[in-house]
Amino acid sequence: MLHVVVFDDNPLVLESLTSTIDWPALDCVVAGVAGNGDDAYTLLSKKRVDIIISDIKMPGMDGLELAERVAQMGVHTKIILITGFQEFELAQQAVRLGVFDLLSKPLMNSDVCRVVRKAIAALREEREENPRLLPSRAPENASPLVRRAIAHMEKNYTKDIRLEEVAARFQVSPSHLSRAVKKETGQGFVETLTDIRLDAAVQLLKQTNAMVSAVAEQVGYSDYPYFYQVFKKRFGVSPKEYCKRLL
Repeated sequence: MLHVVVFDDNPLVLESLTSTIDWPALDCVVAGVAGNGDDAYTLLSKKRVDIIISDIKMPGMDGLELAERVAQMGVHTKIILITGFQEFELAQQAVRLGVFDLLSKPLMNSDVCRVVRKAIAALREEREENPRLLPSRAPENASPLVRRAIAHMEKNYTKDIRLEEVAARFQVSPSHLSRAVKKETGQGFVETLTDIRLDAAVQLLKQTNAMVSAVAEQVGYSDYPYFYQVFKKRFGVSPKEYCKRLL
C-alpha cells in the first residue's frame, strides 16, 4: 500500500481527510499527520512517504517551503497542496516548484480521491519506467542523514558514487557516514549501493529485452565480470540464467 501523510493546521480538516475517506480502497494508508510545517518536516525525515497532502499555509514552515525541502531531500513523492481562492499567486508558485496538483477549498472527498488516484497512477507509471524511482530503501526510522545519503545513492547509482563524495556532500566525515549507514540499515555503504544497483538491474531485466552487459552499464557497472560476480552472489544464479527463469 502507498503511504499518505496529511498536514493541516485545522484539526477538523485533518479529521475529515483521515477518517471520512476510504484509504484502503485507494490502496493507501495514512502514515502520519501534522498540524504545522515543522512537525510535518520532522515526520517526513523519519518515514517513507509516497503522497503528501498539505495546506499551502501553515504555522512554521508553509506548504511551499515544505515542497522545496522535500525536493532537497531527494525523495520521490507526489505533493498535493490545499489552496484558497485568494492564494492564486501562491498556487502558481507551487506549480513552478513541481507540486503534483492543487485542491481548492472547501474540500470535497470526491475531489480528494480523484487527485489521489491521479497521483497513484503517476507514481506507478514512473516507477515502472524508471527503477530509480522505486520507494526508498531507507528504514522508516532512519535519521535525516542516512535518508538523504540513501536517496542520493538511489538517484545517482548509475554514476561512480564513492563514500567520500557522499560524505562531503552532507558535510560529515566518511567514517561517520559509514557508521551511521551500518548502524541504521544493518549493512555497509558499499553493500547498500550494491543492493540499489542490483534491484534496478532486476527491474530492467524484467521490463526490457536489453543485453545483460547493457543492463550492467545502465546500473553503474562498467566492468561486466564484476557485475556478474555480485549478481550471482546475491541471487545464486548468473544474470543470463536469471533472465531464462523470467521466460
